Amino acid sequence: MKKFLLFIFLSIIISSNLRAAKEIEISREFTLLTSQHAQGYLKPLFTTLGESFNTGLFTKADYKKTFTLGIDINIMGMYIPNSQKTYDAELPDLYGNTNSVLTAVKKDGKIIHNVKGSWQQPTIYGGRSTAIFAAPQNHFAPDSFYRSVAFIEGNNINFMSGLPVLQVFMGLPSRTQIRGRFFSVPIDGTNFTYYTIAVNQNIDKLFSLFEDNSGNSLALHFAYHSMKRSPGFEITSFAVGTHYSYEITENFYATAAMQYEDFRGKFRAIKEQSEDLELVNSPYPEIREARPFNFNIESFTKFRIGGGLSYKLSAMEFSASAYYASQPVLSAGFSLYLIETKEKQPPPPPPPAPEPEPIPEPTFAEDIKFDQPTIDQPEVKIEEKKTKLTADISAYAVENGTEKPLLTIKMEENISKHISPLLPMVFFDDNSAEISARYERITADSAKRMIEKDISEGNALDVYHRILNIIGMRLRKNPDAIITLTGTNSGIGAERNNRQLSQARAENVKKYFVEVWGIEPNRIKTVARNLPEKASNSKDPDGIAENRRV
Repeated sequence: MKKFLLFIFLSIIISSNLRAAKEIEISREFTLLTSQHAQGYLKPLFTTLGESFNTGLFTKADYKKTFTLGIDINIMGMYIPNSQKTYDAELPDLYGNTNSVLTAVKKDGKIIHNVKGSWQQPTIYGGRSTAIFAAPQNHFAPDSFYRSVAFIEGNNINFMSGLPVLQVFMGLPSRTQIRGRFFSVPIDGTNFTYYTIAVNQNIDKLFSLFEDNSGNSLALHFAYHSMKRSPGFEITSFAVGTHYSYEITENFYATAAMQYEDFRGKFRAIKEQSEDLELVNSPYPEIREARPFNFNIESFTKFRIGGGLSYKLSAMEFSASAYYASQPVLSAGFSLYLIETKEKQPPPPPPPAPEPEPIPEPTFAEDIKFDQPTIDQPEVKIEEKKTKLTADISAYAVENGTEKPLLTIKMEENISKHISPLLPMVFFDDNSAEISARYERITADSAKRMIEKDISEGNALDVYHRILNIIGMRLRKNPDAIITLTGTNSGIGAERNNRQLSQARAENVKKYFVEVWGIEPNRIKTVARNLPEKASNSKDPDGIAENRRV
């Protein structure tokens, strides 16, 4: 019986027990509710409806720069608190006037006399109602109308299913997602219509709030809802808030959100009118005189806060959430991506220009000492004879086929520079902080004897593999120089958000400079981040390897 009554009231809200007229018409025999009673009795049900409207608006805040199109289905349920299982029902005006009527009610085994004003009664989710007994002191109208009144009972509901959601969503390259719902059905010459438009906009990429590939995302959301059967009732609702998500692993997100909600409307119905109908004997003038049945539609919920999880597998996305509101909400959803373009990746940045190598000082023959063997030879006297050499030097130039004396001779000496490109980066193997064996490393004793010539021989790749010793030598020659070592990771797989690995890579390079080249530790600063500031393409294997560096 209780479930049947609940169905009746849902039918009144949606189809409204219509007759042939467009107006919602209620039988005059329906005397259990006045407009005030209906507003209090149904308010928890409208709260459930409003929370259903504003559930399933998003799954995560990481909206991509792609075009997507799909459908989304959400089911939900609400826990009903005890505070929403009763309301204060107004009593007839003359209740409490002992000259006109005597009243009494039985509560907790006791009789309470002279009841007036209002009395607590169950809502649609509550329990048993309490009848108010009345004895008119006058058998003539209007006092004779003030008889006992009964109230409609509740349905003892602790958990109520919400309105299921079926919606279409579309993602835009501006990191915007739009969700829409629409339903319309004709009822006796007039339409019952429900629609929703919701917009989600990512903002952390717009304002660079987080590092790229950090897994953090922030978005704003707004939704507007309308449900109408005109004439009859009209409901509007909106929600505005923000949601944050963190990518735990690839395509697996944890989300937190909060939002403000507003839900309001009006309900209007007329009572059956006929000259043949007798006056209804009721202490309420509205029922007795068959006045219109009008009340405001309201909700207990204004704010909600909570979170959820979502996982995307190929073209399917599964989500679940829990939110605290006036009726705590549990929901589960499924999304199917019908169209999804790929996000364009920016080209990798060009490598920085190498620093020019210093020109080694030339070595002249007179600076080279040779060990000459000592040979004993007999002393030989040589008589020096001076020979006079007489010579002339004449220089000529040829101009237009004619020789002409050249009065000056210009002598030039050219010095050439040999520069090898040098990439100031040390790359690491996947998920490793150890310096690769391809980089040339030496001992502290060898570092003391090393000269520029030792590190400049060979081709460009040979010189690059001595990068640690080149920088170590320059730090030793420039005691005032200070450097910063920035360790990074690829942001893929086990390296994702692994700043400890990035820090370890920078520390190992610093350790080499300190222990081998004797550089003071306070001259070397280490910094850890995820992807480099100018990251290479994470979709390309070579780009992934380039991002594992110091």
